[in-house]
Amino acid sequence: AMALDIDDDGYDDTGDGSWWSRNRFLAIGGGILAVIVLTASWWFFLGRYENVPDVAGVSPETAREEIRAVGLTYDLAEEEVYSDDSDRGTVARTEPEIGSRLTPGENVTVFLSMGPRTMDMPDLVGEDVANATKDLEDLGFATENIAQEETDAPGVPPGEVIETDPEAGATADREETVTLTISRGIPVPAVVGEQLEDARSTLEDLDLEVEVVEEESEEVDEGVVISQLPDTGTSLGMNGTVTLTVSTGTPEVVVPDVVGMHRNEARETLEEAGFEVEIDRILRGNRIVHQSQSGSAPEGSTIELIAAPRGFDLDEFDFDD
Repeated sequence: AMALDIDDDGYDDTGDGSWWSRNRFLAIGGGILAVIVLTASWWFFLGRYENVPDVAGVSPETAREEIRAVGLTYDLAEEEVYSDDSDRGTVARTEPEIGSRLTPGENVTVFLSMGPRTMDMPDLVGEDVANATKDLEDLGFATENIAQEETDAPGVPPGEVIETDPEAGATADREETVTLTISRGIPVPAVVGEQLEDARSTLEDLDLEVEVVEEESEEVDEGVVISQLPDTGTSLGMNGTVTLTVSTGTPEVVVPDVVGMHRNEARETLEEAGFEVEIDRILRGNRIVHQSQSGSAPEGSTIELIAAPRGFDLDEFDFDD
């Protein structure tokens, strides 16, 4: 009888090997290519981006560190913005906004908070107008948005706050005017341009205190009032303070020591320091043997020099005359 060879697995075994043996390199290559494509896609759509960190409410220094730590650049805006959530001086918001996806090196602008635009009006009744004004300025109200109205109020010290609008506890908008109604106070006179002692006498005769700040000035003579705060037209209570900025004159400049120099070198040295120079020559001498100023002198003042020949005896000259 003839024997039959029956293949039960249904596959043709006449080839040189299995499918895996014949296609394994193609399969491995395809797998590697798929990993590369997936990695590239992740990087292109997600991996190459950095999120703007959540810096709301932190100091600008901390915000700078956190933004730079993720590879973004930091910029602090000059403009400040209102914020109900961030305290004054901390970060209110960013542009682009927090959480935005940026590529490394892109810029993030940080805006600091001015605090909330609206707040409860503080109780300023009974305060001196100068103190009340400062309290409002410290809360972020602009000086130009703080108005004063005077009224006769017998028994109330001049300059004392009688009422406010808005009243204490009501909502105050920092973009709108706050009005302080005060007992008719002492009008501050104009004393700019006066000698300090005259200005002091004028103010103290009105029961006002005087505080002096000194400032160098090339335009205003020494001892003359340059500016005053508050300015004329403002009222103060009794013993209120007026700050006077007073000139100390032209700034003093160190006078270089030019004794022993050639007269040309001495002139150049002093002129570079900001002085005028006059030179008297004895017997057509060129070496400086005397200068009229040492130490320091007002810029632009004249330094007188004497030049004489070497070995010339100067004992007979009195340079102080």
